[in-house]
This record gives sequence, structure tokens and C-alpha cells, in this order.
Amino acid sequence: MENPQKILKKVGIVLIVVGILDIAFMIYCIIHETNYSSSFNLFAVIAGILLYRGGLKTAKVVSFFAAFFLAGMGGLLIVFPIFIPIDLLFTYIKLSPFASLGYLIFGTFIIVFLVWILKTLTSRPIKVAMDQNGINRKSFFSRPRSGFIAGIILLLTLVGLLPLILGGETAEMAKIEAQKKIVGNYKYVVTSINIHSNLSGKTYVNAVITAYTDNEIQQIPVSFEK
Repeated sequence: MENPQKILKKVGIVLIVVGILDIAFMIYCIIHETNYSSSFNLFAVIAGILLYRGGLKTAKVVSFFAAFFLAGMGGLLIVFPIFIPIDLLFTYIKLSPFASLGYLIFGTFIIVFLVWILKTLTSRPIKVAMDQNGINRKSFFSRPRSGFIAGIILLLTLVGLLPLILGGETAEMAKIEAQKKIVGNYKYVVTSINIHSNLSGKTYVNAVITAYTDNEIQQIPVSFEK
């Protein structure tokens, strides 16, 4: 049976490297004013350091979140067509084939990476080491199954809320405002929307609308008082 400390160090080193690379890429995107968000960076570095130092308790938390993100990403692949029209997706692939391929490769890497972490940190040597050190493997954050359940619950919540946020009356008003800014036979999809009120009780809406045809995609920011 493989030494559990060697397993923890191996996963720890990989997490540290991935976290540092992610932080570096995030800094690069900030410098070049490119949108980028990630759930790894500092979390991966800190978790990697703790695992490298033999943190068995950290191992069960990391495996929980690996399962959580796997459930979320897997579910997104299933519900993605519900919120992103297929013709918009095909247009994006046609206009940006290399970027599309990059997203596909990156997404595949993340899924494989999470599967490897989950499989490694729930291997028999790690479980035996936890039992020998009196670490509870039956609490909520100790079971990968709980991570899967939490990820699925969050995904279902988002699936239930997004149509209300991006497809209601306010979203239709945002599309109308976008149509005033562009001329042509475009289709419109609400990409993001933010609703806020000031002290006087007035409600304002800031949104980004994706306007597209078979050969063009434009992002149109709109702001209006509701």
C-alpha cells in the first residue's frame, strides 16, 4: 500500500503549481483588461501547502469541493443549451474557432484534474490513514457524496432562478433598449442584468445584451430607469 504522506505531497505539489499558474494568468488578464474568473488560485495554493505538510483533514475538505465542482461543471454541460441558444453557440465557434477550442481544452483539463484529485484523495491509503488518526470520515464535509449533492442542489437553484432573472419583464425591457442602439436583423439574449434602487426609491437597471446574427456577435451595455 502506497505511503499516504507521499500521496498527500504529490497532490499538494500539483495544487500549488496549478494555483500559481492560475494566479499568474489572472494577473495577465487584469493587465490586458480581459475578463477572467476562477475558483482555484489562492484556494489551490493554500490547500496544496496544507496537503504537502500532511494535512489529512485538508484532504477530506479538498475532496468534498472537488466533488462539488465536478457536479456543478457536469450539470452545466447538460443545462448549457437551455440558457445559450444553439445558433449563438455555433456563431461563436465559427467566428472564434481557436478561442472555442481553447475553452474546450481548458474545460476538459479541469474536469480530468478534479477527477484525479477526487480519486487520489479518496484512495484506500488515505482512508486508512484517516481512520488511524481518528479523523471522522462521516461528517458532511468528509464525504464526496455530500459534495456532489451540494453541487447539484446549487445548480438546480441557479437553473430555477436564471429564467426569472434573465427572461422576465425587466429582461424584455433591456432587449428593447438594446434594439435602439443597433440597426439590423439581430437576435437578442440577456447576458447579465443588475437591478438596484437608490435612496429616493427609483429603480435602475444595468444589463449586457448579446446581439447576434449568423455572422456577427455584439455585446451591448444598456442602462435605464424602470
